[in-house]
Amino acid sequence: MIKKELLQLFATPLLITKYEGNIDKELKFIEKLKYEANGKNGNFRSTDSYIFKKKQLKKIKDFCKESVDLFAKQVWQSSDNLMITQSWANRNPKGSIHHEHLHPNSIISGVMYFRLDKHLPPIMFSKTQFEMLKLNYEKYNSLNSQTFYLPAVAGELILFPSYLRHSVPINTSNDVRVSISFNTFADNIGSEKDLTELNLRKIYENQWLHIHD
Repeated sequence: MIKKELLQLFATPLLITKYEGNIDKELKFIEKLKYEANGKNGNFRSTDSYIFKKKQLKKIKDFCKESVDLFAKQVWQSSDNLMITQSWANRNPKGSIHHEHLHPNSIISGVMYFRLDKHLPPIMFSKTQFEMLKLNYEKYNSLNSQTFYLPAVAGELILFPSYLRHSVPINTSNDVRVSISFNTFADNIGSEKDLTELNLRKIYENQWLHIHD
């Protein structure tokens, strides 16, 4: 018998939280937003990219912020305050896809679903690291897979590092896939002592004071 110890180094965390309240009113509000084509993939995004400023989505915004804080503090063990920056809605009608992408200028990104249909396409996450060599795997797991699928479940919020590539396969159902996405950033990260500090509030205040001297 070979003694063994398996370590999962530099794992990419992904957190799923569940909104327990009713989301019917929020779904109706999201469906009535103005949308514009998002490239040539057939999917659409809301013209407003700060929809969390709308009072109709306050409960959803508060839930997303609470989940972001949970990710930062309990998963990453960080006391940095992450603020939600941009937020927008997505519509994927029949025949549309969402190309593989990531979210620059963000730390944690999130996507929340508002409609449950087992025929709606899942979100697909892709491995960031490129493998020079590939064995013939007999069974896939979190250590050897190149892609990972998560179904769209109404009320579920998926949080992930913004550098993680993701996409949405073609929607073959007759229903429209509806979701909300958002990005985050910190108002102060790093350490002044270690010379790694990036304090956006301090930078802004200093510039403002300088201009008005």
